[in-house]
Amino acid sequence: MNESYDINLKSYTMIYRIVVIIIIVIAIFLVSYTAPIDISYTYDGIKYQSGNYDDAEIVRIDIQGEFRRRIFSKFSEFEGVIKVGDEIFSKTTFHFNKYGMDSLRVNDEFWGMIFQSDEFEILTIEIWEKHVSGEGHYFHSDTGWYISAPCQTRDEAVEISNMVLRKLQGDAHPIE
Repeated sequence: MNESYDINLKSYTMIYRIVVIIIIVIAIFLVSYTAPIDISYTYDGIKYQSGNYDDAEIVRIDIQGEFRRRIFSKFSEFEGVIKVGDEIFSKTTFHFNKYGMDSLRVNDEFWGMIFQSDEFEILTIEIWEKHVSGEGHYFHSDTGWYISAPCQTRDEAVEISNMVLRKLQGDAHPIE
């Protein structure tokens, strides 16, 4: 009887150890996945107009802050400052949806949409235009202005835009 008790105790001890190891591994994953990531990027991007192959200019982009992923949410968060040329975007917290997308505002005025991938390693911004009536903003992908980074040429910028926007649009409407 004592021998069967030892076998049961050993099997319970082994199960207990396995459960503890699994819990530790899950805890390490959760902590590392949700830990804030310091973001500090300064790079050149290209501002270009879809369909217009003659007009492109270099734009300096500076991103400083903390990026956080959330476990049970489709949103990731960024607290910090995004500077695009002379425009500074610094709302309390940026909430990027599953497509890596959020809005950009200057003094509560809508400016455009930003799409980022891999914690800002690459990004594209759609610059929205104010409607002629003065109410609301619009963007047309066939003639709209984009900024993509990091890149040095219009071709690289278009490639980044199509890569980042593919999550949202698929291959249905690539930018030219």
